[in-house]
Amino acid sequence: MRNVEDVLLGINIGIAAGLALSGNKENIINLYEDIMKRSVLPSEKLKQNLIEYVKEHAAKDFKDQKYNEAVLQYLDVFKNTTLEPEEYKQAGICLIELNQPEAGKEFLSRYEKSAENKLLALKEIGNIYFHKLNDIPGAIKYFEEFISKFTQDDEVYNILGHLYSLYYKDTRLEKQKEYFLTAHNLKKNTRLYIRNVIFTLFRLGEYEEVEKYYRKLFKLSPEHADYYYYGCFLINQKQFKEGYKHLRHRFEKEGNDKSIIPAVLDKTKYWQGEPVEHKKLLIHCEQGFGDTIMYARFVKELAKKAAKVYFVVQEELFDLINNSNLGVEVYSTKFGLYNLDYDYFTTTVDLPLFMDINPDNLPYRQGYLTSAAENFITNKKLKVGIAWHGNEKSKESARDIPFDALIPLLDIDDIQFYSLQAGGEIIKDSRLIDLGSKFNNFSDTAKAITGLDLIISADNVVLNLAGALGKQTLGLFNLYPEYRWYDLKGGAATNWYGSIEVYQNKHQDMWDDTIKRVCERLNRIKEGLN
Repeated sequence: MRNVEDVLLGINIGIAAGLALSGNKENIINLYEDIMKRSVLPSEKLKQNLIEYVKEHAAKDFKDQKYNEAVLQYLDVFKNTTLEPEEYKQAGICLIELNQPEAGKEFLSRYEKSAENKLLALKEIGNIYFHKLNDIPGAIKYFEEFISKFTQDDEVYNILGHLYSLYYKDTRLEKQKEYFLTAHNLKKNTRLYIRNVIFTLFRLGEYEEVEKYYRKLFKLSPEHADYYYYGCFLINQKQFKEGYKHLRHRFEKEGNDKSIIPAVLDKTKYWQGEPVEHKKLLIHCEQGFGDTIMYARFVKELAKKAAKVYFVVQEELFDLINNSNLGVEVYSTKFGLYNLDYDYFTTTVDLPLFMDINPDNLPYRQGYLTSAAENFITNKKLKVGIAWHGNEKSKESARDIPFDALIPLLDIDDIQFYSLQAGGEIIKDSRLIDLGSKFNNFSDTAKAITGLDLIISADNVVLNLAGALGKQTLGLFNLYPEYRWYDLKGGAATNWYGSIEVYQNKHQDMWDDTIKRVCERLNRIKEGLN
């Protein structure tokens, strides 16, 4: 049996460890000195035991994501001795998680210098810089140092291509291509790498090479998404027939809304392009409001051929479409479809496939929707409506414009600007009259557009609506627009809408030069010049 002094010594050691964990440095020092006097162990040995105990608990706290507790313990140990490489890394991550990035980088640097496996350290630090620090240039530095020492890691080459794409966008495309191609050449049967090569080749305008790599992809058990994106590519290249054929894979694409086709519709009546003379055709909307507006032109054309056409649209579009004299019966998606008698049904996006549509015969380019005009106060000022963002999907596809980029427009004299934004934050600016927050549906939006002199819009529903109404519009597009906007030429009308003039970025997400050109155009319009 241990004597009393041994028991007390053990208790004191436990208390000292607990105080160390809690960061109570003043009491632990006094208690530690008392332990040194009582202990039969050499003081350095006892000190090392306590350090190892604290390290063990620090590692456990790190694993449990208790970063504050873990880093305090690591820092206490660091004051007395050096840390192990893994401990430097964990302490660095803790500091980064606690919003101390520079201190975190210092510990990561110590991890790099002390690690036996230098390659692993470079790779891990590169990942930390990217995923935790969001420091893309720093991540690139570590990954490029890694490949300078080891050239066979396909994953790192692919990461570098991705980082260059994120940071440099369209300005270092050849470097992106180099890295993605190297990853592919190291592991040729990896579909992700081929997709990344295709993505970069498309941005470089190397369209024959894009075709070549799609053929490679289709030999590797492709997914529905691969065929779908190939369809998008073909449409962008003005190959409508094959493009819209491949686009039908959207119904099976992973992550897609499986309720595109309502369950109530009889799947055996899905239209495959059969003659519709003397037949009743139901056309159901698909995707967003802008898509319904864009494809409504084909519904009007089909009304000339079929015995009857039912057009089912989103509730917010019902009044506008119903009052536009398309020659069809219009129903809201809120209307039960059980009682409609039809021979065939299809969705709006499939219409070009079965109507022999190509870029040269798009119908109703000058407009096909109609609306009464909102009455605005009559004065000498040019009345201009603006819309700079759409829904979350348009944000993800880089179609939105930061409001601050539009400020030079608002500074132009003798123009009254009206906001047509129906959602999101209401901008408080004395130069901008808010209309959008008062819209109840797209009939209200259409009345405002019709009553204004000119529309300026990013790629969103307002742009499509203005084009469908035949309103003079300045359309603002990023360098890499959505796939349907093919063959954009600055200042020329789009193929889809004759009333829209194109103003496209020369570099991705860089709007200043584009807005400058729009300002010049606005001044010409204001002065009555073409």
